[in-house]
Amino acid sequence: MSELAEKVSTESEKIYPELIHAGHSLDNNPFYVLGSSPCEGLEALTDRYEDAIDDHLINEREALRLYQLLSSSLPRLAAEVSWLPGVEADEAQRAVKARWATPPSEWPPLAAVNFRFAMLAGAGETVTSSDLKSIIQLWATVESESVTEIINRQRDASGFPLVNRDQVESELSRCIQAHADALFALLSKDEKALPGVLSEALESAQKTSATSTFINCLVALYQRWVQRPLDRLADEIDDKLPALRKLLDEELEDEREIDADEYRVIEEALIEKLRDWAECSKPLRLSSYRKGLDEPRSAAVVGSYLNNALALNSYAPASALNIANAAYEMTQLMPRLQAKAEEVVGILQEVRDLNALEESEPDFCHWAGTLEEESDKLEWNLVKHQSRSLAPGLENNFFQELIELLQRAGDEETMRGAWVRISEVVAKLKKPELIIYAVHQLVEIEKHYPFEGVSGKRLKARWNHVLWIEIQAGIETSMLRGMKGDFSRWVEKGYERFRDDEEKRRYLETQQQAMENMPDDALVSILGWGFAIVVLILFIFLATL
Repeated sequence: MSELAEKVSTESEKIYPELIHAGHSLDNNPFYVLGSSPCEGLEALTDRYEDAIDDHLINEREALRLYQLLSSSLPRLAAEVSWLPGVEADEAQRAVKARWATPPSEWPPLAAVNFRFAMLAGAGETVTSSDLKSIIQLWATVESESVTEIINRQRDASGFPLVNRDQVESELSRCIQAHADALFALLSKDEKALPGVLSEALESAQKTSATSTFINCLVALYQRWVQRPLDRLADEIDDKLPALRKLLDEELEDEREIDADEYRVIEEALIEKLRDWAECSKPLRLSSYRKGLDEPRSAAVVGSYLNNALALNSYAPASALNIANAAYEMTQLMPRLQAKAEEVVGILQEVRDLNALEESEPDFCHWAGTLEEESDKLEWNLVKHQSRSLAPGLENNFFQELIELLQRAGDEETMRGAWVRISEVVAKLKKPELIIYAVHQLVEIEKHYPFEGVSGKRLKARWNHVLWIEIQAGIETSMLRGMKGDFSRWVEKGYERFRDDEEKRRYLETQQQAMENMPDDALVSILGWGFAIVVLILFIFLATL
């Protein structure tokens, strides 16, 4: 064994790559510094080492360190992963030396992402969202299996031991972490733009193993960076909430009458802080959203805002709704909390709509109240209207007062309030036939005055409940009459309207099973006529006695 080989074999066991992924430039990679190639064997590598010393390209100590790294299997793997695997040796050396702007499209994915990263990191400029997106998109194409194949082809040529996929994945993780560390350092040069740049890149990121690892590294770094700003915002929010609760306590205990402007000042301050929180926390919420989770700290903040909005509603409904809407906006990336936020906004909006209706349309409210209280009269009027067999539409509709209000109303609150009152009236009906008829009348009106916007979601839910009552009434009526054809049509109509509602779908499946045991309409008709004939004959017989 030569003196050099003996020196390497005794010291290489102590060496684990300090490099290797820490360098911001491919200039630091042992293959580039020594002018070597991953396909060259140990003998050629030794020649490169000796040439570098003889030509004074590098000091002897540094040359020996790099030689030791490339002479041992695992340290060499780190250098291979952070180099340009799969690229011809001469082309790789030229690309690094000439600082090509972008990697050629035919390069293997890992070589492309390493090169693109090195050019960005080497420039030392602030990273833009497009720069970060390009890195994420390149990582999305990297697969450990193909990287393992490329490296093992090179090792087969060089005579070094082959590596397995687990070893390659371990080095890829280190490489990803190094990329994330360096890029985040550049991103954080512009602290004001950082949350937006990172959020924009995360929104378009594909879900692959490599990109998920890279994004997790970036988010972990961001989480540490944003900890202090979020702590400061949490303290500022905590300072405002006691002031709001103090006003509520004073109003509740009749200590003094609180002016709406006092609530508005606190409302505006709270909403401003929440928007600041939304901006700072967006990368964290995006990361959690990709996993189907709600970001914990943001969920706690939003929950607190929703609870305070409900408490405030009795005294300052406008401020309460504004706070709830601001909280709802944040739940677009919080799937588990979004339903609760929608419900709270819907409740507050509904109260506001009914108040607006009471103020602007007292006559309509009296009419709706009369219908609700005198249900027998309502049912009798519906029967009379139904007996006229009028064509469906607006002109001959039973609910003319509702149509007239919708035509003259100048604001959405009043229109929504009217729909809420009418849905409450219909919910009081008991007879299935009349429920079906009343809903048919309202469906014609809804075609011309549909529910729109976020604030109409709760109203839409109310309307869906009315439509569900109609389905149940239709199923019940057709079952009692033994009309299998009608029964089947109602079940199909239920599936058409509520195919995405699991609970209602289970109900319809149960009814469908019951339908299969019903006799056919023809048989029901025959039995009915047969029974009628028997009764008639019996009546005639008794009359002749």
